[in-house]
Amino acid sequence: PFGVFSYRSIPDADKRPLVAIAGGIGITPFLAMFQALRLELAKKRPPKALLYWAVQDPKYFVHRVFFERFEAEWEGFSFHPSVGMLNTEHLYQELVRTEATEGNIFLCGPPKMMKAVFRALCAHGVEKKRITTERFAV
Repeated sequence: PFGVFSYRSIPDADKRPLVAIAGGIGITPFLAMFQALRLELAKKRPPKALLYWAVQDPKYFVHRVFFERFEAEWEGFSFHPSVGMLNTEHLYQELVRTEATEGNIFLCGPPKMMKAVFRALCAHGVEKKRITTERFAV
């Protein structure tokens, strides 16, 4: 992950929380991102990382075991899988609870989901410059 959709492209990546929000197959770029984070150990890892992944059906959690193992290995990582549409208000409250509203936020998934999450975060005062998006849908 060396392109624009990479935590490495953010100057303060090791100082702010990393928040990844995926919808469906939008998890794909995050798989590479978190594989890189896993290998980096303590190098340029953010202080904490949160992954929210929503799918339409539990059978689509094809990489769930990878993220659960990573969560067990690194106490700074938390994995939040869910089935159905993301509740943007609940998502924002989770970011407040985990002190991640000032984090670097990455969105990837269907356009409708990304638009709703982006708007909700901005409506709550999250700076647009903190949000990086990548369209990845069928």
